[in-house]
Amino acid sequence: KTEIAPSSSGDQPGKIARVSDHGIEVGTSDGRIVVTQLQPEGKKRMAAKSFLAGRKINPGDEWVSSETPNPKLERGICQGP
Repeated sequence: KTEIAPSSSGDQPGKIARVSDHGIEVGTSDGRIVVTQLQPEGKKRMAAKSFLAGRKINPGDEWVSSETPNPKLERGICQGP
């Protein structure tokens, strides 16, 4: 589940802009989206806060879809710079 958020001049498409208990803000070419709920592969849908409890995600990391596998990532969610 996502929401629209105001963009910032430094936003880059596909890059994590901000992380909070409310969600993961990701830059797009038209602003930001806030991922408030997600469903990791093979798991139930969960709030961003629950998802973040077990993972280290930082502003500047790249948002990577599960369709773009990377052996360094757990389930292809994001990767650091």
